[in-house]
Amino acid sequence: MDYFRINYKKLEHLHQINYFVFVCIVFVLLIVLIVIACTNYTYREETFYGIYSDNILKLKTNIKLSDKLKNNKKIIFNSKEVSYKVVGFEDYEIIDNEIFQTVDLELDGEFLNNEVGKVKLYYDKKKIIAYI
Repeated sequence: MDYFRINYKKLEHLHQINYFVFVCIVFVLLIVLIVIACTNYTYREETFYGIYSDNILKLKTNIKLSDKLKNNKKIIFNSKEVSYKVVGFEDYEIIDNEIFQTVDLELDGEFLNNEVGKVKLYYDKKKIIAYI
């Protein structure tokens, strides 16, 4: 009889999960994530190399990215954000069934002549909720 009484006492004081609190926490977290997704932006990023000579930066980009480059205002060249102006588009090349084009950009920053560096292009600025 004592054995049943001990088990009954343990059963009386058994800790239970409060599902109302659990549902409220999940609901608050969901609202916070939705607010963050509606207020923050995300970009697409493309990295390629360019040669800076005679105040002109020459890039070889995919034909789709050359349109994005024409519509954008700023790039990052050697870890410096600079604004640019498209001077001209040059010859086309077909490499692995893709069309590449050489683009000439006039940069506002000061760089060394014949400097080679990484160019990062950020495009398609959208809110995170739009990607979801």
